[in-house]
Amino acid sequence: DGLLFLKRFEPAGGRNYPDFGCNAETYICDQFIELETLGQVKTLQPGETTTLKETWSVFEKTESIQSFEEIEPFIC
Repeated sequence: DGLLFLKRFEPAGGRNYPDFGCNAETYICDQFIELETLGQVKTLQPGETTTLKETWSVFEKTESIQSFEEIEPFIC
C-alpha cells in the first residue's frame, strides 16, 4: 500500500547460526509476511546475556518496487 519496510541488523561474522547457517529467514502466506532475524547459536552461562539489535524503518513509496536499484536510494 505504498510503504517500504526496511529491517537492518549486523550479523555476527564467522559465528554458528541455526538452520543451515542462516542469519535471517522469511515466511510468506496469504495473511502476513514474517521477517525473522536469527542470532548465533551460543551456550549462555547463568547470568550471562546476549543482544541482537534490529533497526526498523518505514518509508512512503507510492510506486511498486521491482528491483534493488529502486530501493537503494531509500537505504543509503
